[in-house]
Amino acid sequence: MKIYSAAESDSAYFENRGNYIYLRYKDYSAIDIDEAKVHAKIVINLCNGVRLPFIIDGLNTDSKFTKQARDFFTSYKPLLRVRSAQAYLINTVLNRFLFRFFIKFHNPIGPIKAFSNLG
Repeated sequence: MKIYSAAESDSAYFENRGNYIYLRYKDYSAIDIDEAKVHAKIVINLCNGVRLPFIIDGLNTDSKFTKQARDFFTSYKPLLRVRSAQAYLINTVLNRFLFRFFIKFHNPIGPIKAFSNLG
């Protein structure tokens, strides 16, 4: 796996792996609207104008998102322009419940699915 470019915020690691963006949340991260805007800026820069699928790795992590952050991620047009699909890696019952809640109440645009591993 080749990493073309990478970045880090207070709450996550980001990598452009050529044909997708890989994002891994740091454990016990709290993502509010300000941190969500930081994430969007990083990802948009990593995409460099190319529309790519995102893999969001939440395996064995416990991150919290405010409602404003969740709304922002599902509606911020510059981010939507570079995100072609989302795959969430989750492996806890709580995270699966939160994923279903997110889908039901935030109605994200584009294909989205949860998996329990990257393989």
